[in-house]
Amino acid sequence: MQYLAELQKTQAAFGLGGNSSVRLLARNTGENIWQPITNEQVLQVQDSSQARDFKDGQMVIAEVTASNQVQSIQDASKKIVNILQAFSRSQDKYKSAEEEVEQWKQSLNFQSQELHRREQELEQKELDLENLEARRQEIEELEEKFARERIEIEQLRKSIEVERGQIEAKAAALTSDQVEHLKYLIGQLSSSFSNPDSLKDRIHNALDLVNKRQEVLTSFWQNLDNLKNEAEKQKGLLNKSTEDLNVRKNQCQQTKIALADAQAELKAQRGILKLQENNMAMSRMQLDAQI
Repeated sequence: MQYLAELQKTQAAFGLGGNSSVRLLARNTGENIWQPITNEQVLQVQDSSQARDFKDGQMVIAEVTASNQVQSIQDASKKIVNILQAFSRSQDKYKSAEEEVEQWKQSLNFQSQELHRREQELEQKELDLENLEARRQEIEELEEKFARERIEIEQLRKSIEVERGQIEAKAAALTSDQVEHLKYLIGQLSSSFSNPDSLKDRIHNALDLVNKRQEVLTSFWQNLDNLKNEAEKQKGLLNKSTEDLNVRKNQCQQTKIALADAQAELKAQRGILKLQENNMAMSRMQLDAQI
Protein backbone atom coordinates (compact mmCIF):
# COMPACT_ATOMS: atom_id res chain seq x y z
CA MET A 1 0.00 0.00 0.00
CA GLN A 2 1.21 3.51 -0.76
CA TYR A 3 1.89 6.03 1.98
CA LEU A 4 2.85 9.66 1.88
CA ALA A 5 5.80 9.85 4.26
CA GLU A 6 8.65 12.01 5.49
CA LEU A 7 12.13 10.56 5.04
CA GLN A 8 14.29 10.66 8.15
CA LYS A 9 18.04 10.04 7.96
CA THR A 10 20.51 9.57 10.79
CA GLN A 11 24.27 9.65 10.19
CA ALA A 12 26.57 7.20 11.95
CA ALA A 13 29.72 8.32 13.69
CA PHE A 14 32.44 9.74 11.47
CA GLY A 15 29.98 9.85 8.54
CA LEU A 16 30.11 6.13 8.06
CA GLY A 17 26.79 4.59 7.00
CA GLY A 18 23.59 5.59 8.75
CA ASN A 19 19.97 4.59 9.12
CA SER A 20 16.92 5.71 7.16
CA SER A 21 13.29 5.59 8.18
CA VAL A 22 9.99 6.97 6.98
CA ARG A 23 7.36 8.69 9.13
CA LEU A 24 3.98 7.80 7.68
CA LEU A 25 1.70 10.79 7.18
CA ALA A 26 -1.20 9.59 5.02
CA ARG A 27 -2.45 6.37 3.42
CA ASN A 28 -3.66 6.18 -0.19
CA THR A 29 -7.21 4.76 -0.20
CA GLY A 30 -8.16 5.66 -3.77
CA GLU A 31 -7.32 7.82 -6.73
CA ASN A 32 -6.06 11.10 -5.27
CA ILE A 33 -7.70 10.17 -1.96
CA TRP A 34 -5.43 10.14 1.10
CA GLN A 35 -6.42 9.30 4.64
CA PRO A 36 -4.35 10.95 7.41
CA ILE A 37 -2.47 8.71 9.85
CA THR A 38 -3.70 9.65 13.30
CA ASN A 39 -1.12 7.67 15.29
CA GLU A 40 2.46 8.48 14.36
CA GLN A 41 4.16 5.49 12.83
CA VAL A 42 7.83 5.26 11.81
CA LEU A 43 9.14 2.37 9.70
CA GLN A 44 12.76 1.50 9.13
CA VAL A 45 14.05 1.33 5.56
CA GLN A 46 15.82 -2.00 5.38
CA ASP A 47 17.66 -1.25 2.16
CA SER A 48 19.47 2.02 2.86
CA SER A 49 20.41 2.32 -0.82
CA GLN A 50 16.76 3.15 -1.55
CA ALA A 51 17.14 6.41 0.37
CA ARG A 52 20.54 7.28 -1.00
CA ASP A 53 19.28 9.85 -3.52
CA PHE A 54 16.91 11.59 -1.10
CA LYS A 55 17.51 14.20 1.55
CA ASP A 56 16.57 14.17 5.17
CA GLY A 57 13.06 15.55 5.63
CA GLN A 58 12.11 15.04 1.99
CA MET A 59 8.54 13.97 1.19
CA VAL A 60 8.44 10.52 -0.40
CA ILE A 61 5.95 7.89 -1.51
CA ALA A 62 6.62 4.65 0.36
CA GLU A 63 5.35 1.26 -0.77
CA VAL A 64 4.67 -0.72 2.42
CA THR A 65 3.79 -4.39 2.59
CA ALA A 66 1.13 -5.91 4.80
CA SER A 67 3.87 -6.77 7.32
CA ASN A 68 4.92 -3.09 7.53
CA GLN A 69 8.07 -3.60 5.49
CA VAL A 70 9.17 -0.68 3.32
CA GLN A 71 9.34 -2.17 -0.12
CA SER A 72 10.36 0.95 -2.07
CA ILE A 73 10.41 4.71 -1.85
CA GLN A 74 10.18 7.37 -4.53
CA ASP A 75 10.05 11.13 -4.79
CA ALA A 76 6.61 12.47 -3.83
CA SER A 77 6.93 15.82 -5.61
CA LYS A 78 4.98 14.75 -8.67
CA LYS A 79 2.39 12.97 -6.55
CA ILE A 80 1.99 16.04 -4.33
CA VAL A 81 1.55 18.21 -7.43
CA ASN A 82 -1.14 15.82 -8.67
CA ILE A 83 -2.81 15.90 -5.26
CA LEU A 84 -2.78 19.70 -5.23
CA GLN A 85 -4.14 19.83 -8.77
CA ALA A 86 -6.91 17.39 -7.86
CA PHE A 87 -7.58 19.43 -4.74
CA SER A 88 -7.79 22.61 -6.82
CA ARG A 89 -10.19 20.96 -9.26
CA SER A 90 -12.25 19.67 -6.36
CA GLN A 91 -12.30 23.15 -4.86
CA ASP A 92 -13.50 24.61 -8.17
CA LYS A 93 -16.09 21.86 -8.52
CA TYR A 94 -17.24 22.38 -4.96
CA LYS A 95 -17.45 26.14 -5.45
CA SER A 96 -19.39 25.69 -8.70
CA ALA A 97 -21.78 23.25 -7.01
CA GLU A 98 -22.19 25.62 -4.08
CA GLU A 99 -23.00 28.51 -6.43
CA GLU A 100 -25.48 26.32 -8.31
CA VAL A 101 -27.17 25.30 -5.06
CA GLU A 102 -27.35 28.95 -4.02
CA GLN A 103 -28.97 29.81 -7.34
CA TRP A 104 -31.44 26.98 -6.80
CA LYS A 105 -32.22 28.33 -3.33
CA GLN A 106 -32.80 31.83 -4.67
CA SER A 107 -35.00 30.42 -7.43
CA LEU A 108 -36.98 28.39 -4.91
CA ASN A 109 -37.38 31.42 -2.65
CA PHE A 110 -38.70 33.44 -5.58
CA GLN A 111 -41.06 30.65 -6.62
CA SER A 112 -42.20 30.25 -3.02
CA GLN A 113 -42.99 33.97 -2.85
CA GLU A 114 -44.79 33.78 -6.19
CA LEU A 115 -46.76 30.77 -4.96
CA HIS A 116 -47.72 32.66 -1.80
CA ARG A 117 -48.84 35.62 -3.93
CA ARG A 118 -50.98 33.33 -6.09
CA GLU A 119 -52.51 31.75 -2.99
CA GLN A 120 -53.45 35.21 -1.69
CA GLU A 121 -54.84 36.12 -5.10
CA LEU A 122 -56.90 32.93 -5.13
CA GLU A 123 -58.24 33.67 -1.64
CA GLN A 124 -59.23 37.17 -2.79
CA LYS A 125 -60.99 35.76 -5.85
CA GLU A 126 -62.86 33.26 -3.70
CA LEU A 127 -63.94 36.13 -1.43
CA ASP A 128 -65.09 38.10 -4.48
CA LEU A 129 -67.06 35.07 -5.63
CA GLU A 130 -68.75 34.82 -2.25
CA ASN A 131 -69.68 38.52 -2.43
CA LEU A 132 -71.01 38.11 -5.96
CA GLU A 133 -73.01 35.08 -4.90
CA ALA A 134 -74.53 37.05 -2.01
CA ARG A 135 -75.31 39.93 -4.38
CA ARG A 136 -76.90 37.52 -6.86
CA GLN A 137 -79.15 36.08 -4.14
CA GLU A 138 -80.10 39.60 -3.06
CA ILE A 139 -81.02 40.53 -6.64
CA GLU A 140 -83.05 37.33 -7.04
CA GLU A 141 -84.97 38.11 -3.84
CA LEU A 142 -85.59 41.66 -5.09
CA GLU A 143 -86.77 40.35 -8.44
CA GLU A 144 -89.17 37.95 -6.70
CA LYS A 145 -90.51 40.87 -4.66
CA PHE A 146 -91.03 42.94 -7.81
CA ALA A 147 -92.75 39.99 -9.46
CA ARG A 148 -95.18 39.66 -6.55
CA GLU A 149 -95.90 43.39 -6.57
CA ARG A 150 -96.36 43.29 -10.35
CA ILE A 151 -98.93 40.51 -9.96
CA GLU A 152 -100.77 42.45 -7.24
CA ILE A 153 -100.78 45.62 -9.35
CA GLU A 154 -101.99 43.72 -12.39
CA GLN A 155 -104.79 42.17 -10.35
CA LEU A 156 -105.77 45.61 -9.03
CA ARG A 157 -105.71 47.05 -12.55
CA LYS A 158 -107.98 44.28 -13.79
CA SER A 159 -110.32 44.87 -10.88
CA ILE A 160 -110.48 48.59 -11.71
CA GLU A 161 -111.08 47.80 -15.37
CA VAL A 162 -113.91 45.45 -14.42
CA GLU A 163 -115.53 48.01 -12.14
CA ARG A 164 -115.17 50.74 -14.73
CA GLY A 165 -116.71 48.47 -17.34
CA GLN A 166 -119.58 47.69 -15.04
CA ILE A 167 -120.18 51.40 -14.42
CA GLU A 168 -120.04 52.19 -18.13
CA ALA A 169 -122.37 49.29 -18.86
CA LYS A 170 -124.82 50.50 -16.28
CA ALA A 171 -124.63 54.02 -17.64
CA ALA A 172 -125.21 52.80 -21.19
CA ALA A 173 -128.12 50.63 -20.07
CA LEU A 174 -130.26 53.55 -18.81
CA THR A 175 -133.53 53.88 -20.71
CA SER A 176 -135.11 57.18 -21.71
CA ASP A 177 -137.66 56.78 -18.92
CA GLN A 178 -134.84 56.29 -16.40
CA VAL A 179 -133.11 59.37 -17.76
CA GLU A 180 -136.33 61.39 -17.42
CA HIS A 181 -136.76 60.01 -13.92
CA LEU A 182 -133.22 61.05 -13.03
CA LYS A 183 -133.91 64.51 -14.41
CA TYR A 184 -137.03 64.65 -12.31
CA LEU A 185 -135.12 63.60 -9.21
CA ILE A 186 -132.45 66.19 -9.94
CA GLY A 187 -135.13 68.81 -10.35
CA GLN A 188 -136.71 67.78 -7.07
CA LEU A 189 -133.31 67.85 -5.46
CA SER A 190 -132.63 71.30 -6.84
CA SER A 191 -135.98 72.65 -5.68
CA SER A 192 -135.43 71.23 -2.21
CA PHE A 193 -132.51 73.54 -1.64
CA SER A 194 -133.46 77.06 -0.69
CA ASN A 195 -129.96 78.24 -1.56
CA PRO A 196 -128.82 77.32 -5.11
CA ASP A 197 -125.28 78.39 -4.30
CA SER A 198 -125.06 75.67 -1.66
CA LEU A 199 -125.98 73.02 -4.22
CA LYS A 200 -123.45 74.44 -6.62
CA ASP A 201 -120.77 74.25 -3.97
CA ARG A 202 -121.60 70.64 -3.26
CA ILE A 203 -121.40 69.79 -6.92
CA HIS A 204 -118.01 71.50 -7.17
CA ASN A 205 -116.83 69.61 -4.09
CA ALA A 206 -117.96 66.36 -5.64
CA LEU A 207 -116.11 67.21 -8.85
CA ASP A 208 -113.00 68.10 -6.86
CA LEU A 209 -113.22 64.75 -5.10
CA VAL A 210 -113.52 62.98 -8.44
CA ASN A 211 -110.51 64.91 -9.78
CA LYS A 212 -108.46 64.06 -6.71
CA ARG A 213 -109.29 60.40 -7.08
CA GLN A 214 -108.34 60.64 -10.73
CA GLU A 215 -104.99 62.13 -9.70
CA VAL A 216 -104.48 59.27 -7.25
CA LEU A 217 -105.27 56.79 -9.99
CA THR A 218 -102.88 58.57 -12.39
CA SER A 219 -100.13 58.52 -9.76
CA PHE A 220 -100.83 54.84 -9.22
CA TRP A 221 -100.31 54.09 -12.91
CA GLN A 222 -97.12 56.15 -12.94
CA ASN A 223 -95.80 54.21 -9.94
CA LEU A 224 -96.72 51.02 -11.73
CA ASP A 225 -94.65 52.09 -14.74
CA ASN A 226 -91.75 53.04 -12.47
CA LEU A 227 -91.90 49.65 -10.78
CA LYS A 228 -91.87 47.96 -14.18
CA ASN A 229 -88.83 49.99 -15.25
CA GLU A 230 -87.04 49.26 -11.97
CA ALA A 231 -87.79 45.56 -12.35
CA GLU A 232 -86.32 45.58 -15.87
CA LYS A 233 -83.27 47.44 -14.59
CA GLN A 234 -82.74 44.97 -11.76
CA LYS A 235 -83.17 42.11 -14.20
CA GLY A 236 -80.42 43.60 -16.37
CA LEU A 237 -78.18 43.94 -13.31
CA LEU A 238 -78.91 40.33 -12.39
CA ASN A 239 -77.94 39.13 -15.86
CA LYS A 240 -74.72 41.15 -15.74
CA SER A 241 -73.90 39.90 -12.24
CA THR A 242 -74.54 36.33 -13.38
CA GLU A 243 -72.16 36.79 -16.30
CA ASP A 244 -69.53 38.32 -14.00
CA LEU A 245 -70.00 35.42 -11.59
CA ASN A 246 -69.43 32.87 -14.36
CA VAL A 247 -66.31 34.74 -15.53
CA ARG A 248 -64.95 34.87 -11.98
CA LYS A 249 -65.65 31.16 -11.52
CA ASN A 250 -63.72 30.35 -14.69
CA GLN A 251 -60.83 32.57 -13.59
CA CYS A 252 -60.83 30.97 -10.16
CA GLN A 253 -60.75 27.48 -11.69
CA GLN A 254 -57.86 28.46 -13.98
CA THR A 255 -56.00 29.98 -11.04
CA LYS A 256 -56.48 26.79 -9.01
CA ILE A 257 -55.07 24.71 -11.87
CA ALA A 258 -52.09 27.07 -12.27
CA LEU A 259 -51.52 26.99 -8.51
CA ALA A 260 -51.54 23.19 -8.46
CA ASP A 261 -49.03 23.13 -11.33
CA ALA A 262 -46.81 25.64 -9.52
CA GLN A 263 -46.95 23.57 -6.32
CA ALA A 264 -45.97 20.43 -8.23
CA GLU A 265 -43.12 22.29 -9.95
CA LEU A 266 -41.92 23.68 -6.62
CA LYS A 267 -42.00 20.22 -5.06
CA ALA A 268 -39.98 18.79 -7.95
CA GLN A 269 -37.41 21.57 -7.75
CA ARG A 270 -37.10 21.09 -3.99
CA GLY A 271 -36.34 17.43 -4.66
CA ILE A 272 -33.67 18.42 -7.18
CA LEU A 273 -32.23 20.91 -4.69
CA LYS A 274 -32.10 18.18 -2.03
CA LEU A 275 -30.25 15.93 -4.46
CA GLN A 276 -27.83 18.76 -5.28
CA GLU A 277 -27.20 19.35 -1.57
CA ASN A 278 -26.52 15.64 -1.06
CA ASN A 279 -24.08 15.62 -3.98
CA MET A 280 -22.39 18.71 -2.60
CA ALA A 281 -22.12 17.07 0.84
CA MET A 282 -20.50 14.00 -0.74
CA SER A 283 -18.12 16.25 -2.69
CA ARG A 284 -17.24 18.05 0.54
CA MET A 285 -16.52 14.72 2.27
CA GLN A 286 -14.28 13.64 -0.60
CA LEU A 287 -12.55 17.00 -0.55
CA ASP A 288 -11.97 16.77 3.20
CA ALA A 289 -10.55 13.29 2.73
CA GLN A 290 -8.07 14.57 0.15
CA ILE A 291 -6.80 17.39 2.35
